[in-house]
Amino acid sequence: MRPSAGIAALLLAAGTVLSSPPAAVPETEPNGFTNPAPLFLGLLGAEGLAVEGTLDPTSPTGLDPGDRDGFSFTAGESGPFAATLEAAPGTTFLLALAVEGEAGPRSLGAVSGPAPLTLSVPDLEAGGTFRVGVAAFAGGDPLPYTLSLVREDALPPWEGTICAAETVAAEPDGSAGEAGDLGFFTGVLCARGSLETIVPPGFEGAGDEDFLRFRNVLPVAARLRFRADPGLLRLEAYALSFVGLSSIGTAAFGEEGALELPVLAPGADYFVRVYADQGEVPLDWSLVLEPLAGPPEPEAAPLELSAARVRLPEPGTSFRVDGTFSPGTGAGLEGGVPFSWGLRGAGG
Repeated sequence: MRPSAGIAALLLAAGTVLSSPPAAVPETEPNGFTNPAPLFLGLLGAEGLAVEGTLDPTSPTGLDPGDRDGFSFTAGESGPFAATLEAAPGTTFLLALAVEGEAGPRSLGAVSGPAPLTLSVPDLEAGGTFRVGVAAFAGGDPLPYTLSLVREDALPPWEGTICAAETVAAEPDGSAGEAGDLGFFTGVLCARGSLETIVPPGFEGAGDEDFLRFRNVLPVAARLRFRADPGLLRLEAYALSFVGLSSIGTAAFGEEGALELPVLAPGADYFVRVYADQGEVPLDWSLVLEPLAGPPEPEAAPLELSAARVRLPEPGTSFRVDGTFSPGTGAGLEGGVPFSWGLRGAGG
């Protein structure tokens, strides 16, 4: 019989088994994310790929004269992907992913943070060619690193919690590099803060600005809802790129408002900037990040079973199995005959 993927998750629930790290090959210069062209590492199969490289020199902005490395590969099969950078502690790195197309590389997202740093997406298309970019925000010294590419899903699942932990903005948080961390966008996220000075019009960076960061897990559109003390609050949302921030929405409002965001890329980092150019200080604000619609249902995939044990997560759980009988089932049934059966929970 062929139950749907939803019941397959119940039948075969287990943690992700991480593969052994692949043997690393040395980086060959010149290699860049766009120009010069990336270093091709080969076909990404079950054994993975790995490269040992060095960013030399580095720069505080990650831009020129800093070194930025690029590597490309072809996906052998469709499925999840994770790139992990290992290096000495104390430096903020940037990882970016793009897919090559007729119009050039198209960004699939970027993440930043200390090593070990992982960029993961739930699905890469078989046969596609992809690029991974590596950069660092440092003072000029060379930085050696190891980059591993594997077919694994390193993103947490969507949980749907509502304000499981409220983030309180705290100084210093006046730049993307110092942004307060909201964590993974696995449910409704909440934050609050206080602006101690006003940013005069035309003098951005001269007053108090609060930056927040979150990492997305699903391809969903989202909304930022804000409340604040009387004044004129300005809200800006950005996607992390290689290297910099790309605006995805702006809003200005008085005591409350909302900003709708486009569909967010799974695995990517996003930033929110909050400042005010009118109002009495301290000016308190609060934020809610929520999906505009529920997460999409996973696509059903066939699963061959001859027997199975169902373990229910809690009393009262209900589920349904849809499938078709295979030849030789017996009882006079022909192969391919559809069936459906279910179990409805009745409480504890």
